[in-house]
Amino acid sequence: MFSIMKKHATRKALAITTAILVVIATILLYQNFVQTQSNQDIDKSLEKKLAELFVKTIIYCNKTKEDMIKSYYRIPHIIPLTRNEILELLTQYSNLEKTLFIPENFPFTNTSQTPELQQILWRAFRSYYTIANDTLIAYNTNRELEEIMPVIAKSLSYLAKCDVENGINEYLKIEPKLTKVINNLNKIYYDLSSIDKETLLSKEHRKTIQEAINTTAKILTSLTKYKQIMTLIKNNPEKYKQICLYAHDQLDNITKDVQQLLWKLANILQNLSNLGSATNNLNAFIDTINNALYKETTILNNQGNQGSNQQGQGSNQQNQNTSPSGGSDAGYHNLTETD
Repeated sequence: MFSIMKKHATRKALAITTAILVVIATILLYQNFVQTQSNQDIDKSLEKKLAELFVKTIIYCNKTKEDMIKSYYRIPHIIPLTRNEILELLTQYSNLEKTLFIPENFPFTNTSQTPELQQILWRAFRSYYTIANDTLIAYNTNRELEEIMPVIAKSLSYLAKCDVENGINEYLKIEPKLTKVINNLNKIYYDLSSIDKETLLSKEHRKTIQEAINTTAKILTSLTKYKQIMTLIKNNPEKYKQICLYAHDQLDNITKDVQQLLWKLANILQNLSNLGSATNNLNAFIDTINNALYKETTILNNQGNQGSNQQGQGSNQQNQNTSPSGGSDAGYHNLTETD
């Protein structure tokens, strides 16, 4: 226990130290910007404001990413941010956009007349503003993600036991919210992936954004596949019931259209081994599909082997009825003559 607490304290200290170093690095970067800017005099207070704003944005982004992981796995935690804190951050960006970053005051337009350093700062501002907006989307999504995960687990548990009606009913409870979560994750992934990471002002910032992209992609992929599975079952409840009963040896065979549904489900389940806090229930569902798939594949293989054996026997019989010279034996001739 002491070792665990010590490791936790070490990680916390490391995180704090990293945050401090990032702040210092960003401030130094802007100091260098001011010193090398010849045509535009930047106020020291602006330098500090932008440095603090960008660093705070990355810290908030990292917190919502960690919150997303904990919501996905239903790990008890204290929410590290409030919605008002993020809204306040966005207000600062909005005010800067309306006052500072306009042609009359600070012409950061991407033209040949604009100094290169001004262009760098303007592109950085837009990138961090995008991150801040997605942080709010992530914050709202995390709350909904935490709500739907237990229902996802319950729906899969019912389906693994062939209780199709209750499995579908559980899914229908969260279908609209699940769709919203998937759409939000899609937007976050697209926005963050579209950012030119070279516009971010430190290596640590770029690393944090890449981690956020990876986390979003992982959860987005698993939830999308879950929705595809449930949509198929919702539209084919009786066919899935046959698959499940067949998997549990309560049905001797399945029809071709049921086989097609089985192949589709198996295809979606490829490379899906994690579904957050619903992973154990997912594994039970996967076992059901795999059992049915194994039985069906075994039958098809046996039929194929029987067909090969029959074909081989037919070839042997034909060889016996044919003379070495290429003619036929007497029995064959008698049959021909009779015909």
